Amino acid sequence: MLVWLYWPVLLGFARRWESDPQYSHGPMIPLVAVAIVWMRGVPPDDQSLNPSWWGLPMLVTGLLLKLVGRFYYFESLEAVSLIPVAAGACLMLAGVRLFRSLWPAIVFLLFMMPLPYRLEVGVLQPLQNLATTVSTFALQTLGFASRHEGNVVWIGRTPVGVAEACSGLRMLTGFAALAAAAAFVIERERWKRIVLLSSAVPVALICNVCRVTLMGLVHSATENSDIHGMLHDVLGWLMPLGAVALLWAELLMLDCLLIVDDEPSETSTLDAEPDRSRATTISGHPCSSQELTHA
Repeated sequence: MLVWLYWPVLLGFARRWESDPQYSHGPMIPLVAVAIVWMRGVPPDDQSLNPSWWGLPMLVTGLLLKLVGRFYYFESLEAVSLIPVAAGACLMLAGVRLFRSLWPAIVFLLFMMPLPYRLEVGVLQPLQNLATTVSTFALQTLGFASRHEGNVVWIGRTPVGVAEACSGLRMLTGFAALAAAAAFVIERERWKRIVLLSSAVPVALICNVCRVTLMGLVHSATENSDIHGMLHDVLGWLMPLGAVALLWAELLMLDCLLIVDDEPSETSTLDAEPDRSRATTISGHPCSSQELTHA
């Protein structure tokens, strides 16, 4: 029933994934959600399946959101309503214990939904300006005479346009989904996972600035449009790999910040025990342990 109810919404997702390169990662999100459930594990005992009526308020709330979005032609609200509806259905059918293993995958489905139009327009222009400005500063730091006019970076007399596709929104949404998936499945302290998820935005922006800067260097070195197009696509594939490398390096750095030693060391154990091997003599004269302590 839920598939039938949300079939038009799912078809809208598919059309947007196919036509808009900003959301080309959308088809992978449901597959990653299944992988999250598999990697987190499910309680194996039969008592884990215990239906609960606590999911009914969540289900009703989601359906009301869908009706409101449908009535006012608010497609984003209608799409977001899928999350509480799916969560309420799973809670009613599976129970609280099994729902604890399922809720990260359900929340992760948010990344397959396109951003609302106003939010996308409001974020796209600042990201484009940020990529242009920071890339210009990076080129100046490398010793190139560069300046920017609007969203065009001038390297000497060579103009390099920073289009909307180079704003970093695609990198930001895709890498945020990757960081969220990693935070859900890694076995780390909660604060480390929160830091890891929060760093998705700056890491994605840094990688996008590096991409625009490298493209500026290539444009200043050659005017061959074929090379420009080839490197543009190659860097588009390499930047996510660089972001993953930065994410992994950050995780290793977080692991090195605090080292908790649960087992006492041999040195501390030896220090805690009394030294019985010592002779109870001082300067060749025997004495008792109390006199030795007093001395």
